[in-house]
Amino acid sequence: MADNDKNREAMQIMRDQAQAYGLKIDPLWSPEEFAQKIIDAQLAIEAKDREEFSKAKKVKVKMIRDGWPLSGTRVRAGQTCDLPVDMARRWIEDGACVRADPLPEA
Repeated sequence: MADNDKNREAMQIMRDQAQAYGLKIDPLWSPEEFAQKIIDAQLAIEAKDREEFSKAKKVKVKMIRDGWPLSGTRVRAGQTCDLPVDMARRWIEDGACVRADPLPEA
C-alpha cells in the first residue's frame, strides 16, 4: 500500500514537471520513459539558457551573496563575474550584487 502511494505521488510530481516544461504526456510511456522525457526537456531548456547567456551583452558585477546565473554555475559572495545586463539589473535591485566596472577616467 505504501509503495502504491509513493508511486502515485512520484507520478503526480512528474506530471507537474511535465506541465511546467510544456510536455504533452503520452499515457503509454512507462515511468522510466516519462522521467527521461522530463530530463530531456530540462536539458533542452538549460542548453537554450546557456546559449542565450553566452550571446547576451554583459556587465561585470561583484557578488554580495552567492548566486547561480545558470543551472549548476555558482558564483560565491565576494567574487566578480560577468552577467547579462537584464540579470545584473535584477540582481542589483535585489541586493545580490553591485557593479564592479572601473570608474571612468576624469
